[in-house]
Amino acid sequence: MSPNTSKREPSRARRLIVLAAVYLTLGFVSCVLVTWWMALVRPWSVHAENIFGTSLSSEDWDERWSMGSEGWSDATISMKAISVCDYTQMLFSALRHKYPQAPQLPQDEDTEEKYEIRFRAKLREVAAYNRIIAREFPHVPVIAFPDGRMMSYESSTWGWPARSLSTRVIGPFISVPTPHVSSRVIGGWIIKLNQYDHPRFVLPYSPVWPGLIVNTLLYAAAIGAIVESMMFAVLTRRRRAARCVSCGYALKGLAQSSPCPECGQTSKT
Repeated sequence: MSPNTSKREPSRARRLIVLAAVYLTLGFVSCVLVTWWMALVRPWSVHAENIFGTSLSSEDWDERWSMGSEGWSDATISMKAISVCDYTQMLFSALRHKYPQAPQLPQDEDTEEKYEIRFRAKLREVAAYNRIIAREFPHVPVIAFPDGRMMSYESSTWGWPARSLSTRVIGPFISVPTPHVSSRVIGGWIIKLNQYDHPRFVLPYSPVWPGLIVNTLLYAAAIGAIVESMMFAVLTRRRRAARCVSCGYALKGLAQSSPCPECGQTSKT
């Protein structure tokens, strides 16, 4: 191995590491920008799904979430701590407050499983009778306040080709006795917020790690392929034109191993 080769190898390794870091950074930035663009062109849409696209259930949320101010510290987001019976009683109490004609919940169920089956059937009856879109009620985690207010906990994700960033929102579910409660966003910056409704435009920043990693690698590979292809085309053109591959200086008339008069690099064929 020649001295020139031994000196050149560490430099080449460092160059590869730097290029990989640059491409990964550009891939990450591109992933975030594409995700934000999708969040802006596709306004916030509420759905009762988690980041993996499956329906939420009480087993998915067994933690207690405390908010910092304005009475949110008393709120608990835990459907596991609230039995099905308690949950149905709370919901139908709220429904009766807003819709006195709503059917009453029967009290003769022996088990929570039967109670839940009857509860879902009654929800369909309430929805048909009062034109309430209640198909997601059994699945959306609920936040119960001491004063009777109920809030829903929902999520939305964006990204291409994989979902990479997510945002969660706490918004009005059924408000008793206060009907106007503004939404609160977790994991996103609010662009436009209607005080009495869900946020319309949100820039998410809560990562969905599998999608974020996949998108970053894909964008980095795409950027690297484009840049390296362009560089390869430029270098090939310079070699064919007998120019320095580093600076493009004309090397016609010089020996093949002579350094470039402009930048000092050794000419290459």
